[in-house]
Amino acid sequence: MQHSSSLAALDGAPGVEIEVSSDVNFTVMNEALAMFVGAQPFTRSYYPSSDSNGLIFALSDSEWFGLLGGDPVTIQYGSDAGSERWGCGVLNKSFLIP
Repeated sequence: MQHSSSLAALDGAPGVEIEVSSDVNFTVMNEALAMFVGAQPFTRSYYPSSDSNGLIFALSDSEWFGLLGGDPVTIQYGSDAGSERWGCGVLNKSFLIP
């Protein structure tokens, strides 16, 4: 997790990038990948390189400050509860690199 004063994914606005990785590829499907922190979905994401084993999600500063540390983090396709999910542990805001 890293804060930036200007993120391309946020049209130059400041925000936080959260990078996740998996042994399984996050392949392009009919539905967009979403990261859930607790019940809050986030869909602004991109692959860090040509490697589809990683994703970077971009959150605005206000979205970041609205999150609670300790909430579970999951990745899934779309917002359907029956979708395949990847558990990513819990949000630890102390890991943020300023």
